[in-house]
Amino acid sequence: MIKRRRSCSMAALTVIALLVALPALTAQEPSGEQSNTDVLKNLKFRNLGPAVAGGRVSAVVGVPDDPAIYYAGAAAGGVFKTTDGGLTWKPIFEHEGTASIGDIALDPQNPNAVWVGTGEANPRNDVIDGGGVYLSTDAGQSWKFMGLGSVGQISKVIVDPTNSNTVFVGAMGHVWAPNADRGVYRTTDGGKTWKKVLFVDDSTGVGDLVMEPGNPKVLYAGMWQFRRYPWTLVDGGDSSGIYRSTEEADRRHAQGAAGPQRHFRCSYEPRARVRAHRLQAWHAVAVDGPGRPLDPGERQSLARHSSLLLLAPRSFAR
Repeated sequence: MIKRRRSCSMAALTVIALLVALPALTAQEPSGEQSNTDVLKNLKFRNLGPAVAGGRVSAVVGVPDDPAIYYAGAAAGGVFKTTDGGLTWKPIFEHEGTASIGDIALDPQNPNAVWVGTGEANPRNDVIDGGGVYLSTDAGQSWKFMGLGSVGQISKVIVDPTNSNTVFVGAMGHVWAPNADRGVYRTTDGGKTWKKVLFVDDSTGVGDLVMEPGNPKVLYAGMWQFRRYPWTLVDGGDSSGIYRSTEEADRRHAQGAAGPQRHFRCSYEPRARVRAHRLQAWHAVAVDGPGRPLDPGERQSLARHSSLLLLAPRSFAR
């Protein structure tokens, strides 16, 4: 009986061994001539940064006085830091409430103070929700939640260069539904309390927010009406427009440019000579009063001179 069981076991092992070896026996080795003509045989790929680990890179900021230190925020992978100019990256935002990053800002007076606004500001159909604002006072070693957990996606964080306690946050809002918490927020006590200083409606959020260089009392906010559905993005509308503040965001007024199919991204041209030339395109959009549609000539001018303002139909534009 024992001999019979041993025979059966040996037969089973033999069958298994043949099945495992069969592909190797039937496979044909490529000829030397074929391998020599395979120009891609030795091609190898290597990771150049945190994008592969975290998806789209949605924010990058560097330390002005140290060109080797950069922070990169990923759409779904948290924040990465390099101290060797990009040769190596270390994840530093792994245990917070969300891994989706909208913007990163450094305190101009203290680069060890790192502000992170969560919630990627590209409302794709695979977007991850934001979860408020975080602050690190030790260059990313630890993080503290600073509030605004219900504002949704955050497109911009700006630290007042003259006052570290004053911080502005541009909130796009929830991607999938209207919410009243979107708009521009400001803190004057380092994040202990926040005040909503600009609100249009529950479907219009901040596409971008900029501060005039050298004058922190002047800010521009590009307001964007949008709604994401799984199958499409519906955006543009009469509530979209540019808002300007000259009282540290206590008072804002619309600069026109309301209308459909307008996603506003704002930036300043640092060269005064070029800025004076390109202001013509700005005024074609930022007119006094309720605003008006652009004629074809103005659209072409704006496309040619769009360093100050970019009308972006695609959500990736910035």
